[in-house]
Amino acid sequence: MKERETRVKANQRVIIKDGSSSYSAAITTISKSGMSIKSDHSFPTYKVIDVVVKIAKQVVQIKASVRWVH
Repeated sequence: MKERETRVKANQRVIIKDGSSSYSAAITTISKSGMSIKSDHSFPTYKVIDVVVKIAKQVVQIKASVRWVH
C-alpha cells in the first residue's frame, strides 16, 4: 500500500501538552497532513493535544488530534 503523501524523516524533540500535564516526545516523520510522534506516554485516539516545538529559535504550539496509536 502506497502512502498518500511523502513522509520526511525527522528527529525533533517536542513537548506534548495535555491540559496541565506535559510529556517529552520526538517527531519521527512528518508530511503535509500529519506527523508521527514517539512518546513514552500513550494518548487515546482522537484526543486533542498541543505539540510544542522550537523552529528557528521560535517556540510554536500546534493543536493536534491523535489518529493512530501503536
